[in-house]
Amino acid sequence: MRIFLGIAMGFVSALILALIGLMTFGGKGDAAAGLAVLGFSMGWPLSSWLFLRKAPTPAHVASRAFLFGAVEWVVVIFAGWLMVIQTNERLTSGPQGGYAGIASGATAESGTIMAFVVVASLICSGICLAGYFITKNVVKRETHHPLPETNE
Repeated sequence: MRIFLGIAMGFVSALILALIGLMTFGGKGDAAAGLAVLGFSMGWPLSSWLFLRKAPTPAHVASRAFLFGAVEWVVVIFAGWLMVIQTNERLTSGPQGGYAGIASGATAESGTIMAFVVVASLICSGICLAGYFITKNVVKRETHHPLPETNE
């Protein structure tokens, strides 16, 4: 159970890492896709290894994964900020000196996108922190009051 949980949560962590890569380098064409694939393919085993390393119980694995997930979702906010800046620069730089992008509402739309990214990331980070505190209490209960072993 511990190994399956570590691999599954490592998969989710790798998806978030790929999302961060796409948001940061999304306008760069093939480089963004390559970075997302690299982030996913390297992030999955690395995250799984970090979650499983010296973790005696599934609760330890989940606790580490939830804390790492909360940090990743905060990083998504900064990646979204970079994405919005790059999008604004791309839309407002044009032959009219930037007036075409501003007149088309590019900055207003990007503000809405950034608000969505921040709210969604904070909700996901809050869920991860709640999961962390719940599993941390399970870990405390397991270490301070171990279950009696039966000889059946």
